[in-house]
Amino acid sequence: MKMKKYIVAVAFALLCVFAGKPVEVQATTFEDVKVYEVSDLRNYDQVVGLSWKLDWSLNKDAGVTKQVRYGKFTISQKSYVHIKTATVNEKTWAADEFFRVYGNESMATPIMENTIDYGSGDDWLLLEAGTYYVECGTELYQKSESTHTTKVMIGAIPEDGAVKATKTISADGKSVTITVEQKLCEEFSYLKWDEGKESNTLTMQVCGKNIDPTTYSFTVTKNGTYTVLYAPKSGAWCKDVNCLMFVEVNEIGANLEKGKTYKAGNLKYKVVTPGLNGTGTVMVTGVVKQKSSVTIPKTVTLKGHKYQVVKINKNAFKGKSKIKKITIKSTYITSIGKNAIKGINKKATIKVPKSKYNAYKKLFKSSTGYKKTMKIKK
Repeated sequence: MKMKKYIVAVAFALLCVFAGKPVEVQATTFEDVKVYEVSDLRNYDQVVGLSWKLDWSLNKDAGVTKQVRYGKFTISQKSYVHIKTATVNEKTWAADEFFRVYGNESMATPIMENTIDYGSGDDWLLLEAGTYYVECGTELYQKSESTHTTKVMIGAIPEDGAVKATKTISADGKSVTITVEQKLCEEFSYLKWDEGKESNTLTMQVCGKNIDPTTYSFTVTKNGTYTVLYAPKSGAWCKDVNCLMFVEVNEIGANLEKGKTYKAGNLKYKVVTPGLNGTGTVMVTGVVKQKSSVTIPKTVTLKGHKYQVVKINKNAFKGKSKIKKITIKSTYITSIGKNAIKGINKKATIKVPKSKYNAYKKLFKSSTGYKKTMKIKK
């Protein structure tokens, strides 16, 4: 399926390149912060473990009213990154905390800054592959002392695996159902679509009808390009994620005609039963050019659709004396027609699937042209 995917710009510049020289950080250590690269962020809390633990000890009388820790993490490819922070064992209103992420291995300007309000914080980023610096700090607020802990969880899912669209062709070939699948957010449920190709913006004047709210799918009856906009509910943690995809549909009306012959590779096939999505069947009727070997596949792709190979038609290889080997990969063969292999090399070898050896051996009768000088092998 030819599909181009665009990620729409969000409120803050996630992927900006920072100008100027990096600012030196007055910190003795950049601690390693673990990133859990996962295939599904919907069950984030169950999959992602603790990435960074920070123990704080503030005491106004001892002159320790603020503490800061620094770290760094690396992601291997462009990814959506979900960061959760939580403060535990803190006295009420004891301290204020913040968490910042810096890009481009620079601490010039944060690409994300979050106060850990009410004991927790929840943010997402779309980041290019690379190393990122993080900064977490705490400062006394209304109490004279506080001993508490900040826990950080970081999960990442590759951009190209986060949201995709799949196409399913109807049995009659008259429509295609487009289903949007996402692995980002449990509450991802906002879907718009329209015919034609929109610009890379969130503006879509017309929303498609007949959207299935349980499967996030819709059905179209014309070939062409369809714009799909997928976004989460406003209350979801990933509320700023918007995926705009262009889905090309060219399968409609491509169903093959029963009894008509088509070529694929070096074989000719006749349609036995029309059908899409692998439900149709064909028979082998001959070769395009005579060669010493012939391979009959399990399925063949005709006009973009797979068909099961279920028969070898009568006279299919009749008189093709150059054929010394026939390899049958199909496990669907139910019949071999009269004189199908009559006149091929008298010492020809016929290789069949091991699971079908006994059944296929019975199909190669003398009426098909099979001779005792030939061999049937597993």
